[in-house]
Amino acid sequence: MTMTKKSILFLMFVAALLQFGCFPEELIEAGRRSFTAKINGEGFKADRLGSAATIIEGDNGDYQVAIVGRDVRNLAASTAQIIVMSFSGNSFSDLRDGQSFQAYDLNTEKGVQCYFFDTTDTDDAIMFGSFFNSLGDIGVYENISSSLRITSVNRNEETISGDFSFEIYFPDEDATYTITDGKFRNLPYTMEEGDDDL
Repeated sequence: MTMTKKSILFLMFVAALLQFGCFPEELIEAGRRSFTAKINGEGFKADRLGSAATIIEGDNGDYQVAIVGRDVRNLAASTAQIIVMSFSGNSFSDLRDGQSFQAYDLNTEKGVQCYFFDTTDTDDAIMFGSFFNSLGDIGVYENISSSLRITSVNRNEETISGDFSFEIYFPDEDATYTITDGKFRNLPYTMEEGDDDL
């Protein structure tokens, strides 16, 4: 599936928070959170400040969740790998441990949308920032398969955990990335209010 402009803008907003480290200090607890995966068999581990979740609730109770992990390879050269996942539902209070989401379906508008961004293959450091600022730099892609299982939602501590995998194809590059063994644990989430249906 090709992501909608609305979804891309939402995911870019969350990813931009990671880029600039705009999370409250109380959400940054070393040793508690983790975000790991394998990308085409190679290890991915989000840096300490590079993983979090944002939940936006619409006026009618609908919600959308974005989960982001960023593995900075070379900060000076602005190279990184970024994994972004998004899913929505009717009421965040109904999200339960063990709930699963499969590939996004354009007809039902349900499921998980996944994206992978890799700046390690380019010498252009501007690409890292432009991902968050311009739809044109994201390019066309297709989720071949996607799976996300929420293993824990702790509403008292405002953390979320889960397992994921997906395969993504970029036709412009004729490149496929397979993300396996994905796990995020105790990611802090922030709640935001939306002003319309999500």
